[in-house]
Amino acid sequence: MRFFVWLVLSLVASSLWAQQNPNGQLPVATMPEPLVMLVRDELVLNELNVTASQRKQLARLATACDPYIWKTRNQTPEKSADIMSSLTDRVEQKLATILKPEQQQRLDQIRLWIRGVKALADDDIVQQLQMTEQQAADIKQLLTDTAEKLQAAQQQAQESGEFASAQAKVSELNASLQKELAAILDESQRRKWISLIGKPIDTSQLGKISFTAPELTGENEWIHSPPLSMQQLKGKVVALHFFAFG
Repeated sequence: MRFFVWLVLSLVASSLWAQQNPNGQLPVATMPEPLVMLVRDELVLNELNVTASQRKQLARLATACDPYIWKTRNQTPEKSADIMSSLTDRVEQKLATILKPEQQQRLDQIRLWIRGVKALADDDIVQQLQMTEQQAADIKQLLTDTAEKLQAAQQQAQESGEFASAQAKVSELNASLQKELAAILDESQRRKWISLIGKPIDTSQLGKISFTAPELTGENEWIHSPPLSMQQLKGKVVALHFFAFG
């Protein structure tokens, strides 16, 4: 029971206080669905104990994802979400041919660790925990209400600069969420949830990842040079001068 409570506290707090790109890391632990980023994360690869052959396959998969990830930039949140959702589906299908069952299980656990108690509202988790319709509805409402209160606390802290009082509010929300979740789920469901998330992983260490630079393409002509590909520039020192006109 104590382990379940600790998980609730840590993940709810991180949703409010996570920094953007801390120490140059991508904030993977705050993403709604981080799978596309996890397949290239060294911490995850070590957790899965991937072989040299698997590592090469996963590297090729990550590289194949890069053009689509770049396309999410400067898009509306809805469009970016659509792109990532489609890409996640493709990655899931490919992983089924690369990973062993036990590796896939550990990867699923890591995804649940990152999503935290928000995953309790997912249809597949509802089914695995054998929740009643009332339990599922109560949890969804509880998570929605808590998220709104956390957002309000975050906004208030940013406007007032009083982060100490906001932190106290977060602690209060954590305690309330812990109590209400424990009241909704029975003992067997809590034990099942613990088995689904598996052993802990330090999510603060995730996000030390890299991407393949996109090709320098566009509709405009190049000045002082014909269009060049990344392959042509590989291993060379390149100086770029961008012109912008209003």
